[in-house]
Amino acid sequence: MIYRLYIVWGRNWKVIILPSILTTALVGSGSGVVYSFSRLNRGQDIFNSSAGHLVITVFVTTLTTNISVASLISYRIWSIRRSTASTGLQTLTPIIHVILDSAFIYTFFLILTHAGYLAKDTYQFISLDMTSPAIGIAFSLIIVRLV
Repeated sequence: MIYRLYIVWGRNWKVIILPSILTTALVGSGSGVVYSFSRLNRGQDIFNSSAGHLVITVFVTTLTTNISVASLISYRIWSIRRSTASTGLQTLTPIIHVILDSAFIYTFFLILTHAGYLAKDTYQFISLDMTSPAIGIAFSLIIVRLV
């Protein structure tokens, strides 16, 4: 999504600084999670370990990046539409809806998984397994609605 943001904002690198920092933090914390999981002892509670704290960081950075990038893309399209409304060009509102719908689908499953993790409930694994297909569905919805 960061590349889309970069393109929509006219290849302005300044707009991708915060999302890039968040993605770097995500990669670092994700790597930390993998390493911490490899060091856990059998039967050890992952929720009270260093891995558990890093998992929360992964969720927060992912959620923040997703919401901020989708919001910035939508704002840019909305502002361009508003500035060109007097020229009679075709409205860009459906594009904003597609972007927000696809971002909402992923964000919903991310929040659902995070809530399950924080509640230490096993449904987090079900929602986590549903996230990958939801991403594919959201991507397909973009193609179907824009073509």
